[in-house]
Amino acid sequence: MRSIRIPNGKSLPLRPGAGRIHALLGLLLFANATDLQVATLALLDQGTDAYADHAPQVDALRLEIAQAYEYEHRKGKLNEETAGQWAKLNDKGGALQHTFELWKSSGRLGQTFIDEARRKASELFDEIIRLERAKAS
Repeated sequence: MRSIRIPNGKSLPLRPGAGRIHALLGLLLFANATDLQVATLALLDQGTDAYADHAPQVDALRLEIAQAYEYEHRKGKLNEETAGQWAKLNDKGGALQHTFELWKSSGRLGQTFIDEARRKASELFDEIIRLERAKAS
């Protein structure tokens, strides 16, 4: 049986019935967004630690977010809203990427700053998850 790979490395078996494939893909993308939200918030929680201790994790997360953005962006106009949310997470001038840069340059982050970064990231991920859930329904 043929399958396709999606951004998080999982495979989706291709079976007859485009509607079923679309729904399954939507569920996998929903799961990917949820996984990335949990990973992002967990990494932000480590912001009071030295950045150097978490640099590989930050780089890996940034890559996964960039991949998710590219995938959603290339799906076209019908996916514009979801791609827009991923763009905010991926934008070098956006809150999340700025937080990572600040952590890198200062070495550590304060808890108040981390709490605000978590809130902003959660809002964006929650919207992506809401949109993906609606597509899978």
